[in-house]
Amino acid sequence: MFNMFNYLQLKGFETSDLVKHFEKIDEINENINKVLTENPRATLKYIKISYLDKEKKKIHFDIDIEVASN
Repeated sequence: MFNMFNYLQLKGFETSDLVKHFEKIDEINENINKVLTENPRATLKYIKISYLDKEKKKIHFDIDIEVASN
């Protein structure tokens, strides 16, 4: 099972950043795990993290999950 919170910590996010964006991170984490669970042959290729504003209040995730065909 993928853990977005651990991933972001490895990428250098501070605990305060995780708390500030908890709801969005949790939503993304659930969506990733849902896709991976429903598609056992799926591979998480990359996650790009950016902000939609200068104040870094709106976090954005660009996620690429490849689902292999049978």
